[in-house]
Amino acid sequence: MPRRRLGLILAAGGIIACASAPPAPSPAVTREPDSSVAPAIRDVPANSMPGTTTPPRDPNAPRHFFEVEMTATATTVVKPVYPESLRQSRVRGFIAVEFVVDTLGAVEPGGFTLLEVVPKSAESAFMEAVRAALLASRYQPAQFAGRKVRQRVPQRFEFNP
Repeated sequence: MPRRRLGLILAAGGIIACASAPPAPSPAVTREPDSSVAPAIRDVPANSMPGTTTPPRDPNAPRHFFEVEMTATATTVVKPVYPESLRQSRVRGFIAVEFVVDTLGAVEPGGFTLLEVVPKSAESAFMEAVRAALLASRYQPAQFAGRKVRQRVPQRFEFNP
């Protein structure tokens, strides 16, 4: 099989262009199709290949923002209280979480996922403050196909003394 040559143009910031040169000419060889060989993968529909079918979506599963027609919108926002022990130590940082807003507009207590926290030592204090604030907040629920649906909402909170 002929090889393709790739040409890369590099700049200080990384690759800025990539070009593919055509393969070198090779002697012409023709073959008749062999019917004993299985069809090429490209000839098989993806959904008929084992392990490639997508299971049906659970209609009650929380959706991401790109899976809804109208995203959940905060109607009552409660700001997290800066943990006093971290304020006295003048610890700065942030925490990024993902939480689930239910069909009534409340944040689900079991729907929290920690995405990132800086500094790591402040994780439990920041998470406790954010969790309390979000559970007290209220949202207009997300909508899909004319009905209210649960939505995963990512959010970042900054803590500065």
